[in-house]
Amino acid sequence: MKALLALALAPLLAACSYDPHIMPGFMSTAPPTLADLQPVSLPQAGAELPAVSLAELEDIYRQVLIVTEDPATRLQVLHRLADIEMLQGEEELALTEARAPLFDEAIAAYQSLLQGHSNDPDNNHAKDRLLYQLSKAHELNGENDKSLAVLEQLSAGYPQSKHYVEAKFRLADSYFSSADYPAAERAYAQVIAREDVSAYYRNALYMHGWSQFKQGRYRPAIAAFSNTLDLLVPTDNDLETLGRGERELVLDSFRVLAVAFSYLQGPDTIAAAYRQLGHRHYQHLLYQHLGELYLRQQRYRDSAETYRAFNRSWPGSEHAHEFQISVIETYEAGGFRDLIITEKQHYVESYGVSGDYWANSSTAVKQLITSKLKLFIEELATYHHALGQSLAQSLAPSSALPHFLSAGDYYQLFVSSFANDPRVPEMVFLLAESRWEAGATEAAISAYEQVAYDFPDFPRAADAGYSAIVAYNALLAGAAATADDSSDNEKILRSRIDSQLRYASRFASDARAPLVLNSAAAALLELSEYQLAIIAAATLSHWQPTPGVEIMVPAWLIMAHSHFDTREYLPAEQAYQQALELMTSADTRRGDAVERLAASIYRQAEAAVVAQNYRAAADQFARVIDLAPQSSVRVQAQYDAAGNYMQAGEFARATRLLRDFRRRFSDHPLSVGIATRLVHNYQQLQQWENAAQELDIILATETDPERQRQLLYLAAEHYDKAGNSELAIHRYRSYAHGWPQPPAERFEAMNRLAELYAQSRQPQKRQFWLRKIMATYETAHSPQQAQQEVQQSGHSLYLAAFASSELAELEYQAYLRISIRAPLAKSLSRKKTAMQHALKAYQRTNDYAVAQFSTLATYKMGEIYRALSVDLLESERPGNIDPLALEQYELLLEEQAYPFEEKAIIIHEANARRSWEGIYDEWVQHSF
Repeated sequence: MKALLALALAPLLAACSYDPHIMPGFMSTAPPTLADLQPVSLPQAGAELPAVSLAELEDIYRQVLIVTEDPATRLQVLHRLADIEMLQGEEELALTEARAPLFDEAIAAYQSLLQGHSNDPDNNHAKDRLLYQLSKAHELNGENDKSLAVLEQLSAGYPQSKHYVEAKFRLADSYFSSADYPAAERAYAQVIAREDVSAYYRNALYMHGWSQFKQGRYRPAIAAFSNTLDLLVPTDNDLETLGRGERELVLDSFRVLAVAFSYLQGPDTIAAAYRQLGHRHYQHLLYQHLGELYLRQQRYRDSAETYRAFNRSWPGSEHAHEFQISVIETYEAGGFRDLIITEKQHYVESYGVSGDYWANSSTAVKQLITSKLKLFIEELATYHHALGQSLAQSLAPSSALPHFLSAGDYYQLFVSSFANDPRVPEMVFLLAESRWEAGATEAAISAYEQVAYDFPDFPRAADAGYSAIVAYNALLAGAAATADDSSDNEKILRSRIDSQLRYASRFASDARAPLVLNSAAAALLELSEYQLAIIAAATLSHWQPTPGVEIMVPAWLIMAHSHFDTREYLPAEQAYQQALELMTSADTRRGDAVERLAASIYRQAEAAVVAQNYRAAADQFARVIDLAPQSSVRVQAQYDAAGNYMQAGEFARATRLLRDFRRRFSDHPLSVGIATRLVHNYQQLQQWENAAQELDIILATETDPERQRQLLYLAAEHYDKAGNSELAIHRYRSYAHGWPQPPAERFEAMNRLAELYAQSRQPQKRQFWLRKIMATYETAHSPQQAQQEVQQSGHSLYLAAFASSELAELEYQAYLRISIRAPLAKSLSRKKTAMQHALKAYQRTNDYAVAQFSTLATYKMGEIYRALSVDLLESERPGNIDPLALEQYELLLEEQAYPFEEKAIIIHEANARRSWEGIYDEWVQHSF
């Protein structure tokens, strides 16, 4: 029977223990078992237990009570029946909202057991449990005072009961609920004193603090709540690992502590309290909750100061960076913009990647810091940058400088701290902008170029590269304005050129690239870096799409100037021509380009002259006339072209250029010598009259007597060669009359006059000049000086001898023309007179002792005698003479003729004998 009852009641009675989660204020105790009853046998494995209701169970127990007389059994059954009444009341309470006294029977049962079996040892042993259940029944029945009275009885009478702690705790709760905080404090302290680490102990610690707090005893409450937290807060402070109830208890402890601290000296109280109590691993959470409390109360500065207080005390804490964030968020909630900026600056300074905090932080903490650092650094940079720009546009632009500098420092900090962040290119660009606006031009250049060439895919890379060039221009302008050292200026200029060349190469598709490259080429030319300037300008000349003339003209000019300065005159010329083709007629650069073009061609011509390639040189000089007719060098080029054509034997071309030169540039000093050159050319072309005319021109302005003499004589010769006898005679005659010295040229002139007069059939004038030749010679030379004259001026002697022979010839011819006619005496007399004249003339010729004419004169004198002999023999016979007389007459003639014949033989023999002296000319031959 006992086994049956135990088996039937075991599962149900297990539910009779009190669950503190059902009713506030009650905590669970160890559930009663049937171990106190007789041992039972367990059913076979798998056997189903019978389902028994509380009413059925009550009936069973009551039947047992009827049939059993064993006092101990009856007492146990009565205990079980009382518990069943309790369970039935709880069951009905769970099913209804009515406040009917559901536990009266259970109360009566428990009271009966307590009062009716006071002498029963077993009942006394379980009396603390009965009191516990009775107190519970009263409470569930709404009779709190009775419940508390029972609990006081239990705690006072049974201090060793397992229900003692719960009873004390429930009493303390009751005191607390009735605002009897001192009593509650004492009761909770008694629970705590048992050091029973159960839910009662934990809650007692908690409520003990509340009891003190409610009395205004905040400092003791701090210790009590700290003890609660010591018990519950995990060492890693991860509250999420706690159960819901424990977590709420911990959070509420933090909240009430925060209130307590706020009533005292806030964070100073925290510091003071835990200097006394000892440091707690959760201590940062105390500051955190106090800060949050202040924030809810809108005590923004107090909240921020709380977080700062922690960080001052524990700057190396892993929570320090979070508290600084809380400071910032607090000021953000309060709208303290300036303070927000200050605290963000402090965050960046304290927790940046170059600081000790970062170095000593874990990877997880670094990851948390990183996101904030990036955000704050960027915000601070943006703030200072925007403020600087605003101030720069205000009435106090000088105040903008510190902000631009700060902005740049923050951009730089972002870049150096997070080199792999995708926003680094943008930050470097903004760094460059802020440095530029701050006037830190060199730093701006460095940053601009970093953006442009380290991050070419950055959308504004080209803008950055161009901005660097603009910044270099500003540096150069500043250096020029302050008259800095020229070497520094050159260094800046060269750096700018490098940047420009790099830009043009990297960003060739950018519309600004041609302009940049053109500027670089111009600067290279300025620095005399000619080859580099040529390369840069040549690159522009092949640029696609082709830039406009505003780029191409300077590019060709740079190329041209560079080639010119390196003495590469052909490519220089070609480049100048390209530039000129693109220039309008109004282009102010055109004049200089033409001059340079002309100079380039001129230099090529000079090179050809040095190489003695005169024809090529002349052609080059002539090209100056064609391609740059208005250039300053054109005059010299035309003159030199003519000169080199002369050197090359191109006299006609040279002449045309010289004549044109004289016509165009008659006032030019070089025109003075044109006539002389033309004379030479005409001589080479055998255009004698033109040459003579030029000589006349020269003569007209010549003041030197000697030159006048030479020019006059040469003009006479050229007119003579040209066949212009009239002008030749005129010039020879002027010379012969005007220039007695030197004799040789005068004799030539007189001789040529004689010849020209002969050609023009003016014998009288011819004879005049022949006699003039002889007279001039004889005046200047005595016969004794004849031999010396032959040696010193043989040609003059020759001409005098020639003139003498020519005049003798006239006498000879006159002699020959006289015929011997009857009357013989009369004609013979004329003949002899003529013969004497001829002989005298030839003797005079012979006296000059010029072999050529001496043999002639000798021969002619012999012929004169021979001719007289012949003429006598062949003379006319008288017509009225008889034959004898005629015969005698003829004998007489023969006698008369014979001496002359003999004389002729003697003279011819003498002439022939000259051959023995080595003289054998036609006249000697004729004499033979």
